[in-house]
Amino acid sequence: MKKIISLILILALALFSFTGCKSETPKELLVKASEKALTLKTMSTDMNLTLGVEASEAMKTAEPETATFLQTINGVKLTGSMIQDVVATKADMKMQLAFNGMTIDFNMMMDGAQKIVLQSPLLEKIVLLTPETDEAAPVLDKEKMKTLNKDVTTYLTTFLTDAEITLEKNVAYKGKDGDSKIKMLTINLASDRVYELINGIIPIVYGNAYIQEIMMPTLKAQLEAQGAEATDAAIKAEMDKLPAMLQDALVQSKEVMTFSAMTLKMGIDKSYNTVTSSVNLGMTAANPDAPDQTVDFTMDYLLDSYAFDKPVTVTLPEMTPENTMSMEEFAMQLMMSLMSITGQ
Repeated sequence: MKKIISLILILALALFSFTGCKSETPKELLVKASEKALTLKTMSTDMNLTLGVEASEAMKTAEPETATFLQTINGVKLTGSMIQDVVATKADMKMQLAFNGMTIDFNMMMDGAQKIVLQSPLLEKIVLLTPETDEAAPVLDKEKMKTLNKDVTTYLTTFLTDAEITLEKNVAYKGKDGDSKIKMLTINLASDRVYELINGIIPIVYGNAYIQEIMMPTLKAQLEAQGAEATDAAIKAEMDKLPAMLQDALVQSKEVMTFSAMTLKMGIDKSYNTVTSSVNLGMTAANPDAPDQTVDFTMDYLLDSYAFDKPVTVTLPEMTPENTMSMEEFAMQLMMSLMSITGQ
């Protein structure tokens, strides 16, 4: 299961790189849509994610507790909407999580990178997802992000073959900004190519100077929590380990994981805004020592975006020591709830 989780985390990195007219080629259109995404100041989105998990009969027999847990999360649906102000680093995300016959509503809000909170009718207090600090929140450097985006996009256009990325024109689309005709990019990757893609993106992202700059405070805090001296050299050493660690986890995951399907779609309007995007993913994890013990995963993700560069307002609730709880307190409550749900 640790290998499966490692793969999913690494895969997320790759997926975020895809999701953000005369006769452009598919690759030219991908580049222009990617560049346009970095110019946006505000936008709104609606999202829908469904996760399917199914254990084989052999897995259910060999590991009944694991199979029971997997059945609990089979058919999980996450739906909601979000407004975001990229320049001010503000966002308001209203979501609903449905699984195992239960429905959980929650609201996640951000006012700067160091102030992210979570609210839910099921929680008595507001959860502070980021620790309190007197330090000023970092300001997103969009020019540096553009450099990283260009590097990733250049890699993608070089990596993808003409057969793997196709373009369909004049596709009818009904969105919240009205009906329109869009161009639909479709990317299909075979199992081995998915691994190759992720393996190539890892060093680009973690070798980027700006990403390293952003990660420095986190790595410093980790070293201090471990009782180690957080010198610049020690932080740099931890940073240098990350790409190899992730690539090693990717190699290990290939021992148990295969992709049956991976399709990504991007619907792009005449202004090069990505108005809709989707990911359809299928993968199977198998026990190397017992090939009939398998778990099939499917993920269907749809994101519709609208109201580009329209004014938005994000206001966090009033917070006091009495009406808030830390991330650690929340994690403990969540763990107890999951144990109750799964009967463990």
